[in-house]
Amino acid sequence: MEPITSSGSPARFTAAQGFRIFGRSGCTVRPMKHLGLTLMATLSILVGFGCSSDDVSSFDTYQECFDDRPLADLPVDKILACCLDTQIDGARPACGQSEPDCINYLTNNLSQFDASTVEVQDACAQYDDMLPAE
Repeated sequence: MEPITSSGSPARFTAAQGFRIFGRSGCTVRPMKHLGLTLMATLSILVGFGCSSDDVSSFDTYQECFDDRPLADLPVDKILACCLDTQIDGARPACGQSEPDCINYLTNNLSQFDASTVEVQDACAQYDDMLPAE
């Protein structure tokens, strides 16, 4: 027995033609083709976003890293990005192993005009919280 559509017309499914509805509409729906295209598009997007290089930005000095950050970034965000995400003179994380180490490092390696004392302290407190556990 053939399935009947809502309009009362017979409906047939064949792998080559897809789901054909006979009657007034005369349309053909190919669910497997659409599913395949959808899967391919999804996989392409996932692979595109999933593939990233493991290259880490590297700078000879901390000041170079800080100056390379976008001007729109807040000083605290620049400090955290350079301390945690960037290799400075071969070290990553670059700003030491504790909050006091971070403050000392930035006092010696960041221009006093780039971040206030409060911004340095706030950034170093966050840095200490974000350091990977040893």
